[in-house]
Amino acid sequence: MHLFVNRLTALRALRLVRASGRAIPAERLDLARSDPSPHRHWSARLVPRERLALDELQGSDGAVSIAVPSKGARVRAAFASCTVYAKGLPAGSFVNLGDGLAASCPELLFVECAPLMPVAVHVLLGYELCGTFARDPQRPRSGPVAFDVPSATSTDRIARFIGDCHNVRGCDVARRNLAYVRDNAWSPAEAVLATMAALPINELGYGAGDLVLNRRHELPAELVRLGRAASRVPDIEVADSRVGFNYDGRNHFDLDGLVRAARAESGGDEKNRGADARRATERLAAALRERYVDDLRRNRELAAVGRIVLPVASEDLFRQGGLDAVMLEADLVSREFDGKGLGDVRAAVKASALSRRRQQLIWSLLPWRPGVEYSLQLRDDELAALRQMTVREEEIAFWSRRRLHQNAPFAPRERRQLGVLLDAAAKGAFPGTPSGTYRNRGPVPRQPVGLVAEVAVAGEDHGDPVLVAGLDGLVVALGAAGLDDAGHAV
Repeated sequence: MHLFVNRLTALRALRLVRASGRAIPAERLDLARSDPSPHRHWSARLVPRERLALDELQGSDGAVSIAVPSKGARVRAAFASCTVYAKGLPAGSFVNLGDGLAASCPELLFVECAPLMPVAVHVLLGYELCGTFARDPQRPRSGPVAFDVPSATSTDRIARFIGDCHNVRGCDVARRNLAYVRDNAWSPAEAVLATMAALPINELGYGAGDLVLNRRHELPAELVRLGRAASRVPDIEVADSRVGFNYDGRNHFDLDGLVRAARAESGGDEKNRGADARRATERLAAALRERYVDDLRRNRELAAVGRIVLPVASEDLFRQGGLDAVMLEADLVSREFDGKGLGDVRAAVKASALSRRRQQLIWSLLPWRPGVEYSLQLRDDELAALRQMTVREEEIAFWSRRRLHQNAPFAPRERRQLGVLLDAAAKGAFPGTPSGTYRNRGPVPRQPVGLVAEVAVAGEDHGDPVLVAGLDGLVVALGAAGLDDAGHAV
């Protein structure tokens, strides 16, 4: 038997491999016809469900995505959803997983998922594939995460693969989104923080500029001789600034464990109290103090080599406007020490009308069940606003020009105009063009906006309808893209 799976089925298969701590196999295959031999026809019982992290196929039409080399090679079975690649794929686009199973290579997988996922989710998938962590294949949002696993690919390899493709669906979107992905992310939360910092304002990000993740900084020899660490590694750095970020999640300090130990010491009968419980509490308290002191030293030592690293806590992500405050603080630090701001951060934070939407996007990406509800709420709000929005021709032209240069920071005048337009967009209607911004061409008739970006079709390779955050001609459009635990990339 030979079976070539792709898209979200391949994502599950590769996650299953990486979640076990193994590297993605190096052997690559060219696409060939899926063959049920020695059986004559495909049936659900032939599908290796365990290796694809699938519980059931019965009653799940199109549950398995299969790549085929021609229309005539389609798998004729209710469980199959086939993608025809008659031409255009580079050689070796599939990974040999053994025992007749092959899956899209990580580079092809990134391309295939581009049309299926919202921009932010697709970028997060890129951080996962190019990083050293792997999400659970069945419960990617809330399941266990595997750390310190070999990366599946790199941004350079994905870029080369896209360059070698010819007329393959998803390449243009994948190329655009790859600009916001960086190698060597160590955790999902770190990837969320980097994604929000890197994405441009029109994707509800901060446009902070180019990022570097987990780069090691050697400390001066005189500090090492005094007992300090030989090197330190900040989570995220802004490439052309001294500013960086370290994410410290709720488990960074095991305060819950300390509380449990204290309760064990003070509760129960005489046997359960006493010396053993006190020693356990003291050991845990000492470990917490050691970690706390190490964090202080880390920040001092990085400052000694010219890196101003701001700590980011989980509360900064979960509380309304928390990350806005962190990014503005980073911008102020950069202005103080580098003499310039961080890209478009100030413009992003100043567009107060987008703060709620941005926070909903952040909530929708975090590893908790309410993320699905926030995705749905944001989608519904945006679709309601779309029905009432109008825009002037000049504003469409303005954003068309900006989108050609998304990676470039906005000029000061453009930042001011951006705030005016985005505030108006959030209210569902646009004011007249501010005087002096454009040349006076006389009155321009208002017209409805038909610029809905990336609204996917529900029921086609998707689970529940969830977030799509994209601003095309000043429009934030939301659609369906399998962000629940059946197909979420976060």
